[in-house]
This record gives sequence, C-alpha cells and structure tokens, in this order.
Amino acid sequence: MDPSERIDGLIAGLTDWRGKTLASIRKSILEADREIIEEWKWMG
Repeated sequence: MDPSERIDGLIAGLTDWRGKTLASIRKSILEADREIIEEWKWMG
C-alpha cells in the first residue's frame, strides 16, 4: 500500500469532524502544489 492509500485509510477511519477537516486540509495542500509527494513516516 502506498502512502497516499494509507493516508486515505486513516482519514476514512475518522468518521467525525476530524476526518472531514483533515480531508479538506489535505485537498487544499495537494491542489496548491501538484508536485507534493506524500510520505508515511511513522508506524502506528
């Protein structure tokens, strides 16, 4: 599983306001710079 898929899974697991907020912030960041590379740095 690549980092973007892991992040999608993490956000999907947050069914309250946190998931919606993280998804919105992530979308804004990725749209601001299309060359951003998402990474997963910590296991947990």
